[in-house]
Amino acid sequence: MKYNVSFTKRIIFTVIIFIIGVIFLSVGLSSYYKYSHALHPETLNREDLAIGKYIVGNIDTYIEGIRYENNIYHEVNQVHRTAWKTYDYYAMPIEEDSYITLLIADDSVKAQLEAFEDGHGEAIYFEGIIIEPSKQLTYELDETVEDFNPENFVDSFAIKETNLSYRNPIILGILLLVLSIFLFLISGGSNSFISVEKDETDYSIYENTLHKEDEL
Repeated sequence: MKYNVSFTKRIIFTVIIFIIGVIFLSVGLSSYYKYSHALHPETLNREDLAIGKYIVGNIDTYIEGIRYENNIYHEVNQVHRTAWKTYDYYAMPIEEDSYITLLIADDSVKAQLEAFEDGHGEAIYFEGIIIEPSKQLTYELDETVEDFNPENFVDSFAIKETNLSYRNPIILGILLLVLSIFLFLISGGSNSFISVEKDETDYSIYENTLHKEDEL
């Protein structure tokens, strides 16, 4: 038997949907793993820091009196603008008497932080991801800042506020995989691109010829 393989446009479309579904499902599962193993601001230390790790927990303090570059706001380190969001920078203390920069874009979170007194206030829920700063940050300290050691400031990492949604990619990935399987089945399954060509040669003719040659 001879097998012939040919791909129709429907099969190619189905394969593309399947691959996209696998990608979304993989991204969602990876995000779920990171989320379930997320670090917490309350117990964060230098040894935990790594680009791509998730941060989930509450923020109840930051360092007031830090001025980055020429920013006029003492409590806000610096402003970073993207095409969609404007991030304010805040310095958050972590364990081992260290400090790390937070990039906050949510206006409600900003308002709550601005309501803090002396950098302390009611805990705010926060989700973010550890990134590498886009540029080197330089700062000045206000005279009111106490017990701040510049050598303990973490300048190789920052924490960017992010909506850590993993459910949507997982659901979308599963739906796309189910759709691709459905399209594959209604297209005829493997028969839609694999055909079997039977060898219809009459070998009895050759067998008779060989038999006669043996008799001679």
